[in-house]
Amino acid sequence: MTGTPLGVLTLRVLKAERLGGDSLLDDRVWDEALMQRVATDALARIINYIFGVSGFDIVTIENKVASIQTEPVKRTTMTVAEQYIQRGIEQGIERGIERGREEGVRRGIERGVLIGSIRTLQRVLGKPESAVNELEKLPPDRLQALHDQLARELR
Repeated sequence: MTGTPLGVLTLRVLKAERLGGDSLLDDRVWDEALMQRVATDALARIINYIFGVSGFDIVTIENKVASIQTEPVKRTTMTVAEQYIQRGIEQGIERGIERGREEGVRRGIERGVLIGSIRTLQRVLGKPESAVNELEKLPPDRLQALHDQLARELR
């Protein structure tokens, strides 16, 4: 009993996924003669699935695309790979922005605590309190030095 090209390819992909490792890169999955007989949109979905579940890095995907000989299969794979890589880049940028925000908030909190501590030490020592906006202009190392100096005076 034989199946449709799409059915055969789908079963091969699912079996390779179950086997794990680099099985999804195997020639039985990337059977170009079989892939040519699958409709382009269905082939694109299969390739997208392979790239999505495999977690392959960009180099592995690029190497797989480069190894494909059949032009229609190569073109479809390249299109899906480019979309997949673009999504990865966008996700990386989003993560970078989020980390930057978190780091900025963390530094802002640390800076605010340091400024509050300086003003408290000045008050305890009976010194005139520096204006918050003046302290905010100082670089972190100067703020820390001022804090350390005031803390030494308190001892």
